[in-house]
Amino acid sequence: QCSNRRGPFVARNCSQTTETLAEAEIFGYAAQSGISGANPKGTPGWFEIADGGTLFLDEVHRLNDAMQDKFLRVLQDKIVWRIGAQSGVPVNVKVVAATDEDLDNAVGEGWFRKPFYYRFGAKIQIPPLRERREDIPLLVYFFVDKYARASGSRARMLSHRALRLFLDYSWPGNIRQLEHVIRTAVAKDQEIIFSWNLPDELAPKPAQCIEVRPVAAAERAQTQSGEKSTPKRIG
Repeated sequence: QCSNRRGPFVARNCSQTTETLAEAEIFGYAAQSGISGANPKGTPGWFEIADGGTLFLDEVHRLNDAMQDKFLRVLQDKIVWRIGAQSGVPVNVKVVAATDEDLDNAVGEGWFRKPFYYRFGAKIQIPPLRERREDIPLLVYFFVDKYARASGSRARMLSHRALRLFLDYSWPGNIRQLEHVIRTAVAKDQEIIFSWNLPDELAPKPAQCIEVRPVAAAERAQTQSGEKSTPKRIG
């Protein structure tokens, strides 16, 4: 736990570090640690970088058993040991973790460590985006502004129909999917994002096809109904 929440906020995604580099990135390494290509002066890990503040771990379920055990030791002792270090470094960090996996089920199946799971304490269940559609307009305009500023795009708003499509879509990929759609649409550099700027899963393009009957079938239909049979356009 950390009493001073005004310190640094450090966000890391556990899926973006490989198993071979995870220990060095998370816990750091000492000077002359012997790691190939390492900084000879040593490098602090996530805990030291977040010291005095908060360390946010996204996709925490991606940590393997060995990393979970090492994390648990730091959380209990409040001391982090760099690779190759002769002594530990005291840290004062509040750790917040997130995952889209059912960790209760993961603990039951044995692939997520029970002591590590219960060490986090309070658990907050955030409903999927499809169950809180009132948040969608806020998220949409947040990401439009974010990526327009970052890229210099002229994108500023959505058409009424485009926003309606965002509200009606089920968002199986939740906020990450919504963010990706907005980032792609903003890159088109149009002031207004229209429905045709969106991917097909949000705005399916109408199929243009012609129903063509065999000649014999058309003649039979004409004979039976007394009307001239013509091809029909669908969609």
